[in-house]
Amino acid sequence: MLTVPDMLRWAGENQDDDHALRNMQDALDAAEAYMAGAGVPSQDNALRDMALRKLALYFYENRSADERYGYPDPPPDLNALILNLRY
Repeated sequence: MLTVPDMLRWAGENQDDDHALRNMQDALDAAEAYMAGAGVPSQDNALRDMALRKLALYFYENRSADERYGYPDPPPDLNALILNLRY
């Protein structure tokens, strides 16, 4: 199971920063909800963890995107990972 400190370490962020901890928790929660909504079963495996990491990091890095600039496209392999995990 992924933890917020693990995610911050993986992202190269300061694990002692309360602001970063809250933002990463929000991103990880959003990634879990997104994957559940996409039909990805909740299970422990390395591929699911990688997809969850990539999606959470995408949400974390783009947390300040707004309507004017919008969100950049997600990493190209992310959709393929999610589709693979659904079946």
